[in-house]
Amino acid sequence: LVTEDRGYRAKLTGYFPDHTEQYSYEFADYYITDISLNRDGSRAAACGISAQNGAVVSAVYFFDFNNPAAETVVTFDSTTLLDVEYCENGSVIAVGDTMLSVVSSDGEHTDYSFQGQRISAYAVDNGRVLLALMPYENSISSRLVIVGENGQETMSAELAYPVSSVSLYGDTAAALANSQIYFYTVSTGTVLGEADSGSDARAIALMDEQNAYVLGVSEIRRAAVP
Repeated sequence: LVTEDRGYRAKLTGYFPDHTEQYSYEFADYYITDISLNRDGSRAAACGISAQNGAVVSAVYFFDFNNPAAETVVTFDSTTLLDVEYCENGSVIAVGDTMLSVVSSDGEHTDYSFQGQRISAYAVDNGRVLLALMPYENSISSRLVIVGENGQETMSAELAYPVSSVSLYGDTAAALANSQIYFYTVSTGTVLGEADSGSDARAIALMDEQNAYVLGVSEIRRAAVP
């Protein structure tokens, strides 16, 4: 849990299942935007933002709950980190507004730049990231990209509509655009088909490789690959 803390930018607190405190750390330099636990709950990663010389600076922190100090801190200039996700191999994926980075606990990182494109949606799944990128603000087209845990692009597909939500599961990627859900094969980028999402659709989440949940204004429903 990250909370505000008097005299600091934020405070991270970890808890055991019986609600007793396991770990705490106070951030003096960064406002925390997201946190993630590893699978067994022994480690955490956090990302945050600050300002330096009038520019945005972001950082990724690694924590070992047996060590009171932050184990590793990696900084990034001119990007706002939005999300951090632990991978099974011990690295984390940090997603920002201008780039994403695959960061190892020793501070090594591989960056994937959006090259001026605007991110409109993203989803992280098992060490992979599905991005929806637009060439410019209010563009009518989008590019879907999957980046693997090595920081390299593994799939790309063009879409003639702006994307508002994406999801990734197994060998299926899905994108919500123009009141439709577009399904793609992750391994080849082949279009599997499309399904009506309804005009009130706000977000999607794949439940398996054939079916997606659709979040509407007043209900959750299911759509399937045709």
